[in-house]
Amino acid sequence: MLVDTDGRPLAASVRGGSPQRNELTEQRVNAELQQLDSLLHIRWMPFAVGIPGGRREGRYALCSYWPDIDPRRQGVRDGTQDPTEAFDIIGWFCEDLQDASTVPQDPESIMRKVLDLLHSCDNTRFPWRTRMAQVIEHNKKRQEKVKQEAVEEVKDMAADQYWHSNRASRVFLS
Repeated sequence: MLVDTDGRPLAASVRGGSPQRNELTEQRVNAELQQLDSLLHIRWMPFAVGIPGGRREGRYALCSYWPDIDPRRQGVRDGTQDPTEAFDIIGWFCEDLQDASTVPQDPESIMRKVLDLLHSCDNTRFPWRTRMAQVIEHNKKRQEKVKQEAVEEVKDMAADQYWHSNRASRVFLS
């Protein structure tokens, strides 16, 4: 189970606040991932998601270090590439990247999420063009939803300001 530093499920620790990195959780999940493949690991990405109001929140990503045969490894070997940054993000642990509380909680669901992410990378079951088209469509819908929520909030604020200004003018005129 992904838990915070107080032992509460990680999803519970993000309700009402931003999710935080948990090194103990990382160690435990990374130990399990190493049993699947030595290149796999999770990594905390502190600025993964933009939140309305200009804030950024972190999320955990499933990552894979570049294998030795990867041509990008040459930069690590000649010192021009930081070895800790020699990885690719396979996917995010949240079911919905915008909602931090959608982190899988029990070991079975975590492993199911890892296997789903790995399976989506094989380009046979789910071609990358289709996957990217779905991601683009999802992002458009999400952006429209955030925009609509902002418009509604501005409308509410304007109506409230109008009501207060009318009330103040009626008091002043009486």
